[in-house]
Amino acid sequence: MTIEEILKELERYRGYLPREALAEAVEKQAEITPELLKNIQYVMDHPKILREDKRYFAHNYAMFLLAQFREPRAYPLIAELYKIPEDIAFDFANDIITGDLGRILASVCNGDTSLIKELIENEKVDEFVRSAGISALCVLVAVQEKSREEIIGYFKELFDKKFERTPFYTWNVLVDRSTLLYPEELLEEIEKAYRDELIETFLMPFDMVEEALEKGKEQVILELQENPEYSLIGDTISELENEALFKTKEESFPSPNPESSPKEEEEPPQQPYVRETKKIGRNEPCPCGSGKKYKKCCLK
Repeated sequence: MTIEEILKELERYRGYLPREALAEAVEKQAEITPELLKNIQYVMDHPKILREDKRYFAHNYAMFLLAQFREPRAYPLIAELYKIPEDIAFDFANDIITGDLGRILASVCNGDTSLIKELIENEKVDEFVRSAGISALCVLVAVQEKSREEIIGYFKELFDKKFERTPFYTWNVLVDRSTLLYPEELLEEIEKAYRDELIETFLMPFDMVEEALEKGKEQVILELQENPEYSLIGDTISELENEALFKTKEESFPSPNPESSPKEEEEPPQQPYVRETKKIGRNEPCPCGSGKKYKKCCLK
């Protein structure tokens, strides 16, 4: 496939995963990288396209591929892209990105956390994006690009002064990710956050903090390092192939019905799924209040 053919195939959501085009993109990494960067820039310059054309998908594939390539030029673009207002953010924050934005940021930042921290601390940025930034820092600890002590120190700053002292979703994420890093040094700050009613206890019961402390630092960090949800982006096809968003080509485009009109046959088979509510991470406390992780409770 030519670069033009690859880009054409990756431009829109088609219901199935475009494996051949993605594989060709990886083969032609040097040639296609500038074009993938342009795809992200295009969305930044034309944010309305995400409201008006729900099938536009080029930026999503671009972010995964650039993360796989460990392309540092994508870092400022993605960080700037996700500063867009909240009312626009969820027009394109589909289930793929809401699950993996933190991993994508960690994969392209080349160890530079400055722009991730800007997202986390920006009160005007969507709560999900701020939360993804916190997750990105945990990824960097898991892959040993940042020390646990450095990120724990930064989390302490968030607890003490860099987060507004009003309840919002990202407070729960901050406590949860602190437990993933072993929360010993942050216990006083965490307890104060609970006393000040900044934490939704049905999302993040305090006994999960206590469970982490009981395990010990070595075990908690080992579990983080072995958790694929806190790894860098690997092969794009492997990352996306199990997403419910994608079906096989045959499932997405069934055999034409001879009795249907030409207009019906040309109609797009499926619209991409866009969440109306914030995504609950697989490792986050289940909102039912059971105290279990979502993946071990209502997600089953």
